[in-house]
Amino acid sequence: MANYIENKEMYQALKEYLEQCNQAEQQGLPQPVIPRYIGEAFIQIANGLARNRRFSKIPNSNLSDMISEAIASCVVKIRNFDYNKYQNPFAYFTQICWFSFMGDLTEEYRRDKAIYESCVQMNADNSGVDPDYDKHSHTVEAFIGNFEQRELERKKSFDKDKKFVHRILTKKPAKPKPAPTPPNFELKLWD
Repeated sequence: MANYIENKEMYQALKEYLEQCNQAEQQGLPQPVIPRYIGEAFIQIANGLARNRRFSKIPNSNLSDMISEAIASCVVKIRNFDYNKYQNPFAYFTQICWFSFMGDLTEEYRRDKAIYESCVQMNADNSGVDPDYDKHSHTVEAFIGNFEQRELERKKSFDKDKKFVHRILTKKPAKPKPAPTPPNFELKLWD
């Protein structure tokens, strides 16, 4: 396999595989094994997306876990690809990998917030025990404040998008405006 994915070849391989799956389902047979070409394509898509600059500061151990989960998401959602409707499997599975990566990062961020909050609570309960608490408290509180601000912005954005979609879906079609009538004028050359 080359260092890049041929979209047309991947589309043909997916189409053949999904047709085999449909036939096996109709005959009551187990789902066939995913072809090697498609599996390698999933690996290349996930690895290529992991080289995106947004993920450059993530440690390799976490990044390899994220890549594995993205590949697993592609395998799980392979039957959702509708080859009659879409002809760009590369974009489809790149989106699946992207959402898998973002879900992993959000989950890790929430886990870190819970750990920081428990540290703050523990140090508040044992106020004289940790002499370094004052040095680190500003960092921890800034992290928690930043997290809460981002969650609030995300919810506002979601509500705004939800209202926009609702307005578009419930909007009644506008009545066509009547064509403007041309003004009446006479051209007088001589009086």
